[in-house]
Formats: sequence, C-alpha cells, structure tokens
Amino acid sequence: MYILKKSVNVVSTHKLSLNYDSYSNQAHQYLYNIDVYICSNFLNPDGMVMDSDLIGNTINEYFDQENLNEKFDFAPTAENLAKWIGNKFTDRSNSIICYKAVVKTAFETAVYIRPNYKDEASISF
Repeated sequence: MYILKKSVNVVSTHKLSLNYDSYSNQAHQYLYNIDVYICSNFLNPDGMVMDSDLIGNTINEYFDQENLNEKFDFAPTAENLAKWIGNKFTDRSNSIICYKAVVKTAFETAVYIRPNYKDEASISF
C-alpha cells in the first residue's frame, strides 16, 4: 500500500445561507489549509500514486482566489468541501482512493473519511 499526502494552502471567499443570524451569512474570506490523503496498491508508470502537482493544480483551480458559491452547487461549508475533495480524487475503479480529506481554517477543521474504508491506510500521518 502506497500513501501520498498533499497539502495545499488557498484563499477563498464564500457565504452561507443559514437560518439564523451569523457572520457566515455575509461574504467573507478564509485561508484554507487542505490536506489530501491518497492511497493505492499500485504505482503509475511514472512511479507515483498520483502526480502531486495534479492534486495541487486541481485544488488551486477550484479554490484559490475563488468565490466558492460560484464554483459549487452546494453550501460551501468546510465539511462539504472536504467530502467533495474526497470524491474528486478517487477514481471509478477504486485503484486510487482518497480516503481522507482535511479542510482547515484558523477557526475549524473538517475531516472527511471515506465510509467503510477499512485498510492500513486509515492510519494517519
């Protein structure tokens, strides 16, 4: 089992539509620290689980200097973003699996762990 962890820092804007009075109901920015954990039993022909630049470029394309409300069709909470990342970096054949995605701000950390994923890769580093 091979494990790749990629960390990316991005700045994004978003707002939520909460049913109660909250700072989050107005547009605001966060510096997000995003950790993506990917595992595979095999390496690609270049000797990698996945090119970490591909992960970083994809995260930057969707998140960096972006209004997340315009990029996603769901409420851009840290929890939803972590789940989206987890699904984005898992291929359909499950030969490459993003088993954990972590989205952190200065105020909170949200973690998405793939349901029913029982493997040695569940050990964090």
